[in-house]
Amino acid sequence: DISTSHGSVDYWVVRLNELGEIEWEKALGGTDVEQLQNVEATADGGCIVSGYTSSSDGDVTENYGWNDGWIVKLTNEGEVEWETSYGGELEDLIYAVRQTTDTGYILVGATDHDPEIFAGAEGWIVKITNLGAIEWEYTIEGNGLDRIEDIFILDTDKYIMCGSTHSTDLEVPIHHGGPDFWIIKASFNSQ
Repeated sequence: DISTSHGSVDYWVVRLNELGEIEWEKALGGTDVEQLQNVEATADGGCIVSGYTSSSDGDVTENYGWNDGWIVKLTNEGEVEWETSYGGELEDLIYAVRQTTDTGYILVGATDHDPEIFAGAEGWIVKITNLGAIEWEYTIEGNGLDRIEDIFILDTDKYIMCGSTHSTDLEVPIHHGGPDFWIIKASFNSQ
């Protein structure tokens, strides 16, 4: 059922009808690895897919480092409207995306931008416009590996997020050993 392949591992998005028959399918990526994490239906009938990429060719127009968060907006026919990579020179991952009331999107994941503490990723929240431009971003950090893996929108600027943490300090004051389940309720705005 896969019509194309770009390389090692690609995103693969399939739209099914009510009988489970394929309406369209799309492989997205470049010659390296793309790992799809989340697909979200959008108000215009299309979808937005998120995950991460290590490619810098094919459908991926830019790569800033090892792995970058990668978002692709598809129409309801499966055509690419736009795609954007987010990140720095180390590992940046996007685990989930949700459409916001202003038709933009909020992304969550993990970012590791300090080469001195490579295994110390921080929880990462990014607000983007409906065309993928960053409006604001925020990290929630501790001294260990922290990941935000899902987000739920409560109101215009209020969110519940969940993930995992290995940290024992800073914004993660309590640690029970090993990776802990992590729930965050927060309010963000562009200021």
